[in-house]
Amino acid sequence: MKSEVIGKSSFKTISDIRLETRKIIENYGRDKDYDALITFSGGKDSTYALYLAKEVIGLDILAVTMDNWLMPDVTKRNILSTLERIGVDHLTYTYNWDNWKKFYSVFLLKSGMMPRSICWVCNIVLMKIVYETLQKYKIPLWITGNTGAENSIISDWIEKLKIKEGIKESKNSNFIEIENLNFNYWTIWRRGFEKLLRHVLDQEGENIIEKMLFPRPNLGDNALRTFGFQLLKLIDYDVKNAMETIQKELGWLFPENLAGTQNDCLGMELNVYLYKEIYGEKNYDIKIRKVIEEGGMPEIILKRALNISSYDNAKNILKKLDLSDVRISPELCDDFLKEWIGLLKPVK
Repeated sequence: MKSEVIGKSSFKTISDIRLETRKIIENYGRDKDYDALITFSGGKDSTYALYLAKEVIGLDILAVTMDNWLMPDVTKRNILSTLERIGVDHLTYTYNWDNWKKFYSVFLLKSGMMPRSICWVCNIVLMKIVYETLQKYKIPLWITGNTGAENSIISDWIEKLKIKEGIKESKNSNFIEIENLNFNYWTIWRRGFEKLLRHVLDQEGENIIEKMLFPRPNLGDNALRTFGFQLLKLIDYDVKNAMETIQKELGWLFPENLAGTQNDCLGMELNVYLYKEIYGEKNYDIKIRKVIEEGGMPEIILKRALNISSYDNAKNILKKLDLSDVRISPELCDDFLKEWIGLLKPVK
């Protein structure tokens, strides 16, 4: 990449980002194992973030991937191709299928088969992976593949969780925010996830919940030393340009036969299938067009999202979960769970 500027003048230059990351790394101290942790799904955004961090900014990276048992073959191929060309250390976290099946199933059943309900399972597990990795390795930076719009959504989630927990009114909460922002961030998520799991699992017991969550944050935790760095928010992120770059430089292939806008999960086809069953094809077309327009995504993604003709992957997932014959009943979804699902975009 010849130019030192990525995007418009209102965004940071690569030189600015190099200086900023170096300052954070220097402040962290010399006892680091890597410069940055990157959560790497093999999709377009996290692949481009990895490319920028390693090849353009020059950071020493540890990449982590969560295998949620719903990863398409083309995504596995893209991950391998990227790692071969870019040369970073990489960890894949794979948990027992029986556990994934249990949690996917209970979220779907409890919600009346609402679309996006299973996405919270992956969010919870991914946060566990990140925290435990940051506990094990000394890493100054955590970089995600979240775009500026997605980072704004996450900030909104946290504010809503704080209100739900009564944290803004400390007299209503046994948690009071302190000056350590990382402690606040992880504690708020831990409390929110714990309540969600207790609600969904009913009487399943303490051990299951504790195994699924990251540890309760303590001020001495290694993970709390890490700075969350929103790389794609700092640049004028052009999705089409990013896809062209990773295709050329990393051999990344565009997944032709997936649903929605994501390029790393078969679960999105299940979400699209359930959404259309509940709200209809026309409503889906309106929603997905809006998501793609807001995300500045290229025409190729819109065409794929609108032209899906087969739901074999979705039906196979339901079969693997023993839910093929379960009636789609969104009226069974109570207000608590509906509020959590509502934090996610209905289609993506």
